Amino acid sequence: VTYDKANNGVQLDQVGVWEFTVKVSLTFSEVNNGREIQLRTYNLTTATPGATTFNYFVGRNQAGVNLQFTLAIEVDDTEVGNLIQLQVGSASDSFSSSDNIGTIYQVKHISEFQGTI
Repeated sequence: VTYDKANNGVQLDQVGVWEFTVKVSLTFSEVNNGREIQLRTYNLTTATPGATTFNYFVGRNQAGVNLQFTLAIEVDDTEVGNLIQLQVGSASDSFSSSDNIGTIYQVKHISEFQGTI
């Protein structure tokens, strides 16, 4: 795994199945509204969003939230070295007053590639 700080992502250097565990800490400048937040991986090299989106619901009057998820990503020989990023957004709520105060990635190779999961 190569961490690409300049491009805010990681590059996976081997064919196989990789497990991502990601923790994101967000704060909100404006706390009155509830929010529905989606997290997913995004392959910047191929401009392809990850197949799985994780939905989180944050109630009203919350100043921040910690979000965590684990998922498996399959990498075939055409995807080795592609840049994988984390996207945080919302399909239903518009808010621009959130700050990412910390993100932790844990990435490990868990299996040889055997075809689609």
